[in-house]
Amino acid sequence: EIKSKWNEVQALVPQRDQDLQTEYAKQQQNERFRLQFAQKANVVGPWIERQHELLQQLTVQVVGTLEQHQKKLETMETSAAQYRPHIDELEKYNQQIQECMIFENRHTPYTMEVIRVAWEQLHTQLTRQIAEVKNQIYTLEKKGISEEQMNEFRAAFAHFDKSRSRM
Repeated sequence: EIKSKWNEVQALVPQRDQDLQTEYAKQQQNERFRLQFAQKANVVGPWIERQHELLQQLTVQVVGTLEQHQKKLETMETSAAQYRPHIDELEKYNQQIQECMIFENRHTPYTMEVIRVAWEQLHTQLTRQIAEVKNQIYTLEKKGISEEQMNEFRAAFAHFDKSRSRM
């Protein structure tokens, strides 16, 4: 009886070793996927954050003519559009992570959801700002207000808007 049980256990050892090796290889692959995602996310996330900061500065501190401001915003929009392949690459890495059922990544504070939301917000804010500047240009042309008068309005407003809240 004991000898047969011992033989059963001995027969199971190679299978158990194989299972452990398979799981080890799977965990190694999962870690490579985590690192791959994290390396890209740790570049993309800060880039988007910097773009948000730059847009905030451009929104609060309008320097030059409205046309120049519009050009800066459109340049930013083009730059963001050109950055899109990095987001797509990150999406591919995220797909691999999801397929492997990986739920945590200690190598990055960014998740794909955080990146997507920040990206969409950036795109939306840029579009809104460009439309607002175009509308201001159109309004000034229709009302006959000169650029100099507009700069005086801005200076007066900025003087009283100490908190930079634009309200």
